[in-house]
Amino acid sequence: MNKSKFVALAIGLAAAAPALADNDGLYLGGAVGNSSSKESACVIPDMACNRKDTAYTGSLGFMFTPNWGVEGGYHDLGRVFEQDDMNGNSAFAKVRAASLVFVAALPVQSFSLYGKFGGYRAKTDLTSTVVPEGSSKNNQWTYGAGIRWDVFKHLALRAEWQRFQNVGGGTVGFRSDIDMYSGGVLLTF
Repeated sequence: MNKSKFVALAIGLAAAAPALADNDGLYLGGAVGNSSSKESACVIPDMACNRKDTAYTGSLGFMFTPNWGVEGGYHDLGRVFEQDDMNGNSAFAKVRAASLVFVAALPVQSFSLYGKFGGYRAKTDLTSTVVPEGSSKNNQWTYGAGIRWDVFKHLALRAEWQRFQNVGGGTVGFRSDIDMYSGGVLLTF
């Protein structure tokens, strides 16, 4: 970064600091829920396939106003599919992703309806005794919606749905949308 860009950034941050300090818009959150993939995730034909697993999310966000903000998150989507024929043949794929989204909210008293849209970077690891194993990284869009309840000044609860589009590809041999339904807690600062 050249000197003039650094100076412009420093001046901008200094000018915004008082507004950001009064906002109480910074939040740290965690959630647990379920992930489910589409049928296209199952890679071995004619073998039972479980496409649901427990998923976890950690997030850090900032609401610039009560109506819009940004959020970064880490998502462990679990095993997005698992196949096993009970004869020693098995396959499963585990997905982890990082996301950066814009958040738009509509506050109504202590509740907020919100939507989010942005991108993610995922890593999918395929482990199998039947098909070639592999690992794949991909970037794609993510979006979601939810409801937030501000229980106390610095504590909120939220329930949300988030979709990760076209996870997989490359050496893992499949692409699938993954939906995550979760409930979580936010600590606001």
